[in-house]
Amino acid sequence: MNASSAEATSKTPASIVRFATIMAFTPSMTLAFTPPLLFYYFGANYEQGLTEAEANIHSRTVSQLIGRNPTMWQFETLRIGEFIENTEPGNQITVVNSVGETVVETGPEQVSSPSVSVTLPLFDAGNPVGELVVTHSLRDVAIGTLMVFFVTGLVSFGAFFILRTFPLKLLRRALKSAVSRQP
Repeated sequence: MNASSAEATSKTPASIVRFATIMAFTPSMTLAFTPPLLFYYFGANYEQGLTEAEANIHSRTVSQLIGRNPTMWQFETLRIGEFIENTEPGNQITVVNSVGETVVETGPEQVSSPSVSVTLPLFDAGNPVGELVVTHSLRDVAIGTLMVFFVTGLVSFGAFFILRTFPLKLLRRALKSAVSRQP
């Protein structure tokens, strides 16, 4: 065996290296991005459903209060505040009258973003007299998504390295043994 044939077999062809890189890159990127995207999608949907349920409960309660005192309900801020008391820090509930003035607001002035908001009408005998706005922060979901992305990014980097390096090593060994067996 001459030196030029040994040198040619020790190098893996560029097209095979490129193919191995693409074949390793595809599952690695899928592993890196799919879990965080799913985590955020399902977390945001959960928070949206939770916000809608909370808004439904509070709008019915406040609408009942409005039905008991349709002319003066806007001035019962303490009572409305007790009904819509916010149990989650960082979330906001606002009651607005038909003119657009804020009657009661619980929670922080500004909800940290990203956020999800649900607006439902308040009724007096079937006529809308105001709105209830419930806003929840998606900050915890976003932070959780970043942590999932960090972990899956590390795992996908390791998977890429293994999926690219290991097959190329096996191919180089096979090429060497094939050349060494040639007469």
